[in-house]
Amino acid sequence: MLNPFIQLSNVNGSTALKFEITSRHTGARKNRKKKLTDMELVNLISQKIGRPCLRTSEIIRGKIGYVIEDNHIIQLSMNECNLMNETIPEELWELKYLKTLCISTNMISRFPEDILQLQNLVRLDLNGNQIRVITGKLKGLKHLERLNLAGNQLETVPLDIGLLPSLRSLRLNSNRLCVLPNIDPNCNWSQLETLELDGADIKELPQWLFSLKALKALSLSKLHLNHFPEEICHLQTLERLY
Repeated sequence: MLNPFIQLSNVNGSTALKFEITSRHTGARKNRKKKLTDMELVNLISQKIGRPCLRTSEIIRGKIGYVIEDNHIIQLSMNECNLMNETIPEELWELKYLKTLCISTNMISRFPEDILQLQNLVRLDLNGNQIRVITGKLKGLKHLERLNLAGNQLETVPLDIGLLPSLRSLRLNSNRLCVLPNIDPNCNWSQLETLELDGADIKELPQWLFSLKALKALSLSKLHLNHFPEEICHLQTLERLY
């Protein structure tokens, strides 16, 4: 085979053009395969949504806050950044070491299923958005301990939410919940300590709720219950009822 550079000087212009295009495409593929560091990913996110990023564990409204440990981003907050489903940067889902993600008080209308790629999440805050339905296999988030979905427009939550094995705190208050999924307390939510349901449209509490063995805090204020459930006395670990 002729050396491509020698061939380039002996062939017509169309062939030369083909060689140039092929070379460019090859270079582009190499660039796409380059793995970015977590810090580079955060900087890209900052550029895409037009918000400054700060290294801080505090949640700052309108800015990106992050915590980095051993060159990996383990906490990221983007509260009040005017995010919509269509404007969440795809680089976010590449932060595989992320343990805490707070994207509260935005304009997210659908549960971002790409969150399920973040297998190391321990805390997820999606409160103050416009989410109506939760889709995807939440049970894949095996390490998730704190889930905040307060202040959305949920009318129900999927059964999968009961299959989160490590869940300790669940905030569902200030939604439009009419019914809760059927949970088997002997198998699910065995570690759940906090459950907030205040402001929901629930008229009657499910019986399984009174069998949660680790529950310490239960919020039922502003519920329009048909009657006060005497079964609450079965919650032996309950410390706060409000």
